Amino acid sequence: MNCEKANGADIGTASASVTLQIIPPYPPSAMSIEINGGAGETSVKTVDLSLHASGASQCRFSQDNYDWTAWADYAQYAQFTLRGSDGLKTVYYQCANDFGTASTYSSIYLESGPPTDLGIRINNGAQYTTSRNVQLQLSATRAQQCRYMESGHSWSGWESFRASKSFALSDGDGRKVVEFQCRNDVGTASADASIYLITSPPGPISDLTASSGVSDVRLSWSQPYGTESGMIKEYRIYRSTLSLGLFTRIGTIGSRSYTDYNVEGGETYAYYITSVDVAGQESTASNTVHATPGLVGGGE
Repeated sequence: MNCEKANGADIGTASASVTLQIIPPYPPSAMSIEINGGAGETSVKTVDLSLHASGASQCRFSQDNYDWTAWADYAQYAQFTLRGSDGLKTVYYQCANDFGTASTYSSIYLESGPPTDLGIRINNGAQYTTSRNVQLQLSATRAQQCRYMESGHSWSGWESFRASKSFALSDGDGRKVVEFQCRNDVGTASADASIYLITSPPGPISDLTASSGVSDVRLSWSQPYGTESGMIKEYRIYRSTLSLGLFTRIGTIGSRSYTDYNVEGGETYAYYITSVDVAGQESTASNTVHATPGLVGGGE
């Protein structure tokens, strides 16, 4: 283009160019769909979809690639409800723009029903604890939320399933049962485990009795008051003679009776016993009894 002054003089030439970029008419691309963060299975039918599509205007979903949901504006996240019974489920994802459509899909295994395979151990299955504060080891399949309680007490609040949890037992020695309950959208399931809380030695036995035969002495007694049978590991028997006076341990037994055959007729023997709990703590001495073998009924 030439330019001139008003008087007709030439003042130079100017030029300009414009580059046009033609965008190809492509349908959506780079399509992807992920169900429940890439999980392999789900116990509930409503699942979360993570989505991506370049150049998409609207998208829709199907479970059979035939019956589709209504078109909706493209979004990176959506929810979808699976249909039918348990098994492998495929979700089809289709997007469109002015130039066409594109599709992809992803699959997940649906295994519905209430939680299963519930398991609970206390302190890795220990028989007893000397502390109220314990650790629960937990397992469950298809559990969304779980709660806990000691039998006879109140439930905790519902919370997400976890494989381990700290738990405080109630005061007082004895057998403690911890209950574990889980739920999902279908139902609930429960399990429990027990452990003995032992913070002090067993109480003394107060009803030891002795009876003598011709060549033996038979002892019997009851479980220590306030102590559960599962807390007692063994009983220890101590004996003395009137002539010696010193008590020595002559036996250990798991039951609540004992027969002493290592006796001499006419000798009077004194006995007491102690109980030992599963934590190894020994009680104080029981009441003392006397018996004289060779004298039928010569005992107390």
